[in-house]
Amino acid sequence: MAIFLAQFVTVYLLGVQSLNVRDGNYLGAAVTSVALGCSGYYLAAAVGKLPADAWFSAPWWAYIAAGPVAICSAIKTHPHLTRVLRKRGG
Repeated sequence: MAIFLAQFVTVYLLGVQSLNVRDGNYLGAAVTSVALGCSGYYLAAAVGKLPADAWFSAPWWAYIAAGPVAICSAIKTHPHLTRVLRKRGG
């Protein structure tokens, strides 16, 4: 489950970051960059322990399944995140 969550957060943040950059949202992009650094660090540590030939194992499926779920979630929630960040930024 930790691998799924780590990959989900990383891909979700990449999706949000892409939309922030597209929209010229500097504050959102800066916040997302810090979050990406944290999630990337954790993901590298979590996945780095797995053997390269562990294809189709439970951790492999968790890692693969998180990507599509996360990117669709990012697209869906980005408008709400933008409204929240803009309210806080002025």
